Amino acid sequence: MASPQVSTLRALEHKDDGSGEKQLQGRLRLLPGPIQDVIEFTRQHSWRALFAGLRPAVVATATSQGVYHTVYSMLRQMAVAHQMAALRQQAHAKQQQYSPSDGGKSVGISVGASMLVASVAGMVNVMLTNPIWVVITQMQALSRQRPGMSTLSVVRQMYTDQGLGGFFKGLAPSMIMVINPTIQYILYESLVARALEWQRSRRAAHAAPRHAAGPAAAATAAAAAVQRHAGGAAAGGKAGGMALGALDIFVLSALAKIGATLVTYPLLVVKNRLQSINRHTREDMKYTGVLDAVKRMLADEGLGGFYKGMRVKLLQTVLAAALLMMLKEELFTATRQLLNMTAPAGSRRRIQRR
Repeated sequence: MASPQVSTLRALEHKDDGSGEKQLQGRLRLLPGPIQDVIEFTRQHSWRALFAGLRPAVVATATSQGVYHTVYSMLRQMAVAHQMAALRQQAHAKQQQYSPSDGGKSVGISVGASMLVASVAGMVNVMLTNPIWVVITQMQALSRQRPGMSTLSVVRQMYTDQGLGGFFKGLAPSMIMVINPTIQYILYESLVARALEWQRSRRAAHAAPRHAAGPAAAATAAAAAVQRHAGGAAAGGKAGGMALGALDIFVLSALAKIGATLVTYPLLVVKNRLQSINRHTREDMKYTGVLDAVKRMLADEGLGGFYKGMRVKLLQTVLAAALLMMLKEELFTATRQLLNMTAPAGSRRRIQRR
């Protein structure tokens, strides 16, 4: 909770509101930037302020995850049903019968369809949970304006001042931010493909000197080495005989998340600014909408204003995303190895091909 709180309040800092970042002195200046931000935040506010809005944040996270996965499962089942209907039509056209023994559980959908389903589920999730996140942002902003306000007091104040519409502030940038996982996935797949290609070229280069009988033999050996390990990236970062280790996957996942965060972080700052506006906000710091916020931030703070608090946010999101991806790939590899050990010899080849 500490990292989101610090990054949010950094994002809410205006050029002239007196709460800008201050340089730490002495040995503290040698610490990494995100840790400096946390230390300076606690000096300006308190350690308790790191956990402002913790209770609604826990509720919002649980609700958000539940809504997202429920909607995603429903939409994916619809996509699979559509895919099965198409397969039945193809089988009927060929005068064949299509009846999967597992009831269609093994039927998959394309990457594009999966990303579309995830995006739609994300937008539905944003629309349903946006009011909770607005309350959390209000509590974080009020932690320095009116510390000690309860969740119920914040909700009452918002409804009195802004009505129901106040609970849906920042909805537009939140909807656009749904593309963050899509950008991360595309970058990750691209980085994995490049890493595997680099491994193939290195292996081919090492194989070439062993066939020094002539240029033609060396070229043939190199081509054979590349061919043996061709086949494209698959789950777990594997292509043919090539495989990426846990550290490789961690680094590539972190790089992909950094790229996705750099693209969408300005939207997060705009969203936080809009959602934090309340009766205690100075008039010159209130925005009428997304376009007004963007224009005034560019004029008053420049491009740097759209990246305030990003250091702490990167530390939080990159580590979480990289660890999640690494654990997922390791669990996938371990599960496949376990299936290979327990499966009959004839079916092991099919498991390895998947």
